[in-house]
Order: sequence, then structure tokens, then C-alpha cells
Amino acid sequence: MTAITLDQPNAYFDRLAQFEAEHWWSRSLWLVARHWIERYLPGNSCPLRTTGRIGMGGLDNLLSRWQSHKRAKAASLRYPLVASRSGQRSCPGHPCVPYQNYNSDLCFDAVDIGCGAGLTLVRLAELGRFHTITGVEPSVEAITHAKSLGDFDVRQGTAEQLPCDTNSADMLTCFDVLQHLDAGNDKTAVAEMARVLRPGGVVVLRTSREMYSPHSLAKLMKDAGFDVLQSSYVNCVGSLLQELRGRISPRQFRANPTGGGLPGLRSRGVASRLMEIVGTIEAFILTRVRIGLPFGHSVMLVARNGAKLGTTGLPTGGDFG
Repeated sequence: MTAITLDQPNAYFDRLAQFEAEHWWSRSLWLVARHWIERYLPGNSCPLRTTGRIGMGGLDNLLSRWQSHKRAKAASLRYPLVASRSGQRSCPGHPCVPYQNYNSDLCFDAVDIGCGAGLTLVRLAELGRFHTITGVEPSVEAITHAKSLGDFDVRQGTAEQLPCDTNSADMLTCFDVLQHLDAGNDKTAVAEMARVLRPGGVVVLRTSREMYSPHSLAKLMKDAGFDVLQSSYVNCVGSLLQELRGRISPRQFRANPTGGGLPGLRSRGVASRLMEIVGTIEAFILTRVRIGLPFGHSVMLVARNGAKLGTTGLPTGGDFG
């Protein structure tokens, strides 16, 4: 299958969404984000508990549900109750979860900054914790594709000027956006996050090691008034193998696998399965044992808006749990 470039935007973003949903790297790093979201949003009686603990089996199920979302266009996320196909009430944005497993007092508003093809929007909906899920994306073609995955509120905008009201979100995700901003604009973007996020709200970031270290990313967030809960390199073993491959075959090696367009999807073989296992172990070390990883091509951080809390029930301070 030949590579697809942005000259074919519809096909490009369709393959990008599939690529991200199936690739071990994306799946593994989502486990880190998912653990942090589960830990730092309050309450335990959420549908996430009914779909299993951390593991790739849940992500296999996610892929099939992502395809179902695309075909069926899930019920609107803007309303507290939606009707499932059987006529029973269900969790907003997640009609597969019975309403009795959904606690409306523990449902929040989420914004994904730089939502791209929309996979993170679907992954957030799978958690069953969010009353509204909003995507922000500058690309019109990407917005069109993201909206095709479900009735998500996807708005055209940038990280430096979020099209969101002040104090309108409890959860922000921002994956691989900061490194693409013009010099100095990362401070503006982080200030926008602080504006949109409610007091005590949580943000999960992922960015490139070429631009940030865990320390420099944490300093950027602290300077904007955030309480940093954890910051670390991620994808340690995969990055080391990538570096080794580059040294062995420098002419054939390309650091960005999509630099020449998105390649055709390959079936997940033994090597991919092994890397998924490694990624699961790394996610456990980082989020459960809470030991930072010493190396990685990406950096991830979770932080809380340092403003005093209102009535959301989130704990204050920079503790780990």
C-alpha cells in the first residue's frame, strides 16, 4: 500500500486515525494518560472501572468501538442523558455504558487541544467520565474527519487562542502540539490552558524531547501557576531501539515515520506485540510505582490548575494521590 500525504486530506486523516489507534506507540502512551486521568479526576464509581484495568485488551476493544463510533455517530455529548438503542438511559457520549454505572456528579468537561483526526476525543469518550468533550484543531480537513467519528464539538482554533470560555473545562489534553508552536508561543498556550481550566482542573501534556526535558516542561507549567504532579520521559525502550537502529542504518533511518507520508498499515506482528508489552510495563512503572523514566523521545506531564478550588471536590496541592 502506497504512502498517503496531505495532498489527499480525507484519505490521510482516515489512515492517520487508524494508524494511531493500532500503533503500539500511540496505544502505550495513551495508557499513561489514561492512568493519570483516572487517578487525578475524583471518584471511583465510573464506567472505566467496568471496562478493565490497564492493558492492551481494552485498547483492542477501543479500536472496534472507534469503528462503531464512525459508523453510528455516537449520541450527542452535550446532554446529561442519552437514549441507547434499547431505549434505556446511558452515559453521555458512551451509549454502550448502562446509566446505572454512570454517576452524573462525577462527570466533567474535557477539551483536547490539537485533536487532529479525533482519536483522543473517542478515547476520552470511552472513559465515560465527561459530560462534554470539545476538540480544538486548526486544520479544516482534520476537523471534518474528527466530526465524522461522533457528535463531538470540534472547533477551529489554535493553542495560543483557544475558542473556549474561561473556567469552562475540568480536563485538558494536549498531545504533540507545543513543539510545533513558534518560539515563545508555548508560554501563551500554557496561559490559555490556565484560563480555560477550572480551579483544580487537570491537564495532561505530551511533547517532544527535542524541545523540552521533564524539568523544563515542569518549569513552564509552574511559571503559569500549575501544580505539577508528575513529569517524565516516556517510551524509553522504544526510543533506545530507535536510536540504535539509526546508528546501524543511518541512511535508511528516518526519525519521523510519517515524513514521507503515512505508510500502509501493517498487521501487528510479534515485534509489535512485544513493544506493547514493554509499553504496558513502562506505563505501570511511571504511573503506579511513580518512578520517572530516564530517557525517551517524548515527554509527558500531568498538572493541576493551582487556583483554589470551588466545589469540584478535587484535592489541592502537589501531592501524588
